[in-house]
Amino acid sequence: MKRFKKHSIHILQILFMLVMCILYPFWWANGYLDTTYLKIATGIAAYGGFIASLVWYLQYRKDN
Repeated sequence: MKRFKKHSIHILQILFMLVMCILYPFWWANGYLDTTYLKIATGIAAYGGFIASLVWYLQYRKDN
């Protein structure tokens, strides 16, 4: 249980970013992202955040 508490916030962050990656194409298709800037910035934030969170967690888990 203690190990789960230690890693739960990181796992929740990864899952949250995964949800953002799944929702991103729907936002685009439904017209919520109406400018090119919003499309690019949201894509970078969603996919970049997911990849960075996953890499960070894997390194954190390896070291601890």
